Amino acid sequence: MDQLQKKLLNEQSELVVRGMSLVNVVKTTNQVLNENRTEMYKIPQDRKALEEVLFLFNNGNPDDRRNLVSDDYRKASIHLSVRNTHFTKYRDLINLVESEKNQIFKPLAELYPKMDIRVTGPVVMEVHQELYVTESLYRSLFITLAVISVILLFLFGSIREGFLVALIPNLFPITIIFGLMGILGFPLDTFTLVVVPVVIGIAVDDTIHFLTHYKLELQKYGNVKEALKHTLNEIGQSVIFTSLILSSGLFFMTWASSIPISRFGMLAGIAILAAMIADLLLLPVLCQLLNVRFESSSEKSRRAKTINLGKKEINFE
Repeated sequence: MDQLQKKLLNEQSELVVRGMSLVNVVKTTNQVLNENRTEMYKIPQDRKALEEVLFLFNNGNPDDRRNLVSDDYRKASIHLSVRNTHFTKYRDLINLVESEKNQIFKPLAELYPKMDIRVTGPVVMEVHQELYVTESLYRSLFITLAVISVILLFLFGSIREGFLVALIPNLFPITIIFGLMGILGFPLDTFTLVVVPVVIGIAVDDTIHFLTHYKLELQKYGNVKEALKHTLNEIGQSVIFTSLILSSGLFFMTWASSIPISRFGMLAGIAILAAMIADLLLLPVLCQLLNVRFESSSEKSRRAKTINLGKKEINFE
């Protein structure tokens, strides 16, 4: 226990602040029994001296003693006080403790096969909870994208219009916030990952609003450029105003004292602005480049025949 405690305090001093166990009590008691000499702050190597120290410890406060060791000395614990830091550093520390305790206690494990050493505590539970939530959010992200893709496919009736044109602008803000998180060094945790489904919901709503109106304008004018022009004039202001209002409200969260909430507000605000840019700039460009008309295969073939006949008539004349 002393070896593990020293190793963590020396090598992880930027994270581990203090260690408390039966080791500290034995060393302190031994020092007191030897005129408080500094060099006596150690575990007695003489068995009788150690028994005397443990006897005094047993006669102390039983509640304090049970926090470090059980009454029959079959269970003992090391309490580590750590600084408040990122989730990833806690995870690395837990992995290090697991590795070190297996290596240090290996000789004892061979003598006592039933010996069980576990890394536990509030921080460990928090890390496991964070990992579970993060994995769940990853799964929900992919499920959300799959469901939205299917809905857009059925809504617009074409893989090109429903999947490529409608989904790409919704992936743009997600790419922006993930890239920004990497540049700023923000960890992927519960608060930062929650931004993704929130932004997808808002971005898809604006995308469907745009494409639905564009489809109506296309039926009215029959020309892609004219339909895009009237669509932007009609819904551009509403998309801009709603995006600015939502992002402004989220940006106020950046002044929160809680770092996760502050990061959530900043990332969500930037993502909503990125979604606005994608719907007003990227989406019209895709519609024009891919000549999106929301036509069925029969309508496309009929239009192609009409164009060919028109060309033949011109050549004939």
